[in-house]
Amino acid sequence: MTNRRFEMYHYRQILVRMRQGDSDREIARPKTMGRKKVAHVRAVATERGWLAPSSPLPDDAVLSPLPIIDDFGLKHLRPPEDEIFHDLVAERYERAAAVITSNLDFSEWGDAFPSNKMLGAATLDRIRHGAYRVILDGDSYRDTKPTVEGAKNDIAKGAKNTHS
Repeated sequence: MTNRRFEMYHYRQILVRMRQGDSDREIARPKTMGRKKVAHVRAVATERGWLAPSSPLPDDAVLSPLPIIDDFGLKHLRPPEDEIFHDLVAERYERAAAVITSNLDFSEWGDAFPSNKMLGAATLDRIRHGAYRVILDGDSYRDTKPTVEGAKNDIAKGAKNTHS
């Protein structure tokens, strides 16, 4: 969490310098961030109105990069993990995006909160509201590796062993 707060501090300082009229080159000079990333931050800040001196600086939930939670629900969330996850979801609720992947059906996601069902229901309600659900069905794109027996059979049939 400390690194994230440090990163948000840097984003805020960059936005302040942009509001003061500093160029991308001047902002990138201390090597806090490269010029390409500064240009990207400026484009996003301009689009969202963050460079107007009268508007408040965005909060952490808006500034933080897109979190990707992979394989949600494969392990149960125990305290304090369930509270930390709820705080992440609540902080971003209706303000910023997140990507969550799971092999479980959404109806099974509540099982990830075995010790606090109410917290789980509140968290999942925030996730479901305004969410896009993409269901992928079909063969996996992961490389299929031959089994050990399959490799032995190929060698026995005269195939060259290229791994020796």
